[in-house]
Amino acid sequence: MPQYLQTCIEPYLDSFAESFAAENYTAGTVKTYQSILRKVGHAMDVEGVSPSALTLDFAEHLGRKVPRKKTGTIWPYRLARQFVQHLLDIGVTQPVPLTEAQQARATLLADFETYLVKHRGLSPRTIYHTLRFANRFLDHRFGDTTVDPGRLRPADVISFIEHVLAGARRDKTIATHVRIFLQYLFGSGATATNLALSVPKAAKRWGARLPRHLSLEGVEAVLACGRDNPRHGARDYAMLLIMAHQWHFGMKAHIGADTAHGLVHTLEVTTGKVSDYSMAETLLHGDEQTAHGDRGYADKTAGTNQLASWYA
Repeated sequence: MPQYLQTCIEPYLDSFAESFAAENYTAGTVKTYQSILRKVGHAMDVEGVSPSALTLDFAEHLGRKVPRKKTGTIWPYRLARQFVQHLLDIGVTQPVPLTEAQQARATLLADFETYLVKHRGLSPRTIYHTLRFANRFLDHRFGDTTVDPGRLRPADVISFIEHVLAGARRDKTIATHVRIFLQYLFGSGATATNLALSVPKAAKRWGARLPRHLSLEGVEAVLACGRDNPRHGARDYAMLLIMAHQWHFGMKAHIGADTAHGLVHTLEVTTGKVSDYSMAETLLHGDEQTAHGDRGYADKTAGTNQLASWYA
């Protein structure tokens, strides 16, 4: 570790750490991030790259050379890209001018992000992953050339999904992210057909392996497993016991209440198959000035009760 303490990025680590502290990162996490970045800084010294010449792509290249210490920690190349963005924000380095193809892609993805925020209302985390898959899809189909959504075909969509699923780490949400992007392209007029329909549906293989019912012996075995658990035995046993019973909901309560005082003036109990629609007249005592219920009640009582107003 001592050889990493004096690298070319050392003057900018404190300000980078402050940006994480402002987002309520713990001191231990910030210290770990600084340790990882010092290794990236050491790789920069070996390559002879100064912070002012660092770009996002080259930072990712260097970050991928730094081994990940353990599962669950941030990937070094992602942290390296965040650090370059920090250098851009404080003016140490300048952004690389975009080519015409890169500018067209950036505009498309920016408009797509606006759509995700304003029209889909997705969370920031979901938006990040959806944009990432959209960019990967464009990389797979167009590479460094100019993006032309009009040239997309169903075979391109299937080829990309097969490409991703062929990797060592399979993402279960790829179909959803790609489908959202293709729906946007069709809705904005970028594609003539809705290519989202060509996205293959994800197979739910785990559901086929789960039993739809258990024998009496199986139920007893599950209950015994929960009951004999020394840590959460009582809790798990109680929950499993409730789930093991077969519940039958065959009764329904029809209630008429006074809106001013909240007092119940009528209560009728029927079997579950009796609809609320058929019980509307029974729940009215005849002196109402207004009544509140769903549309079925309003249609039922339209010609039989002289109410001042009905709110459905």
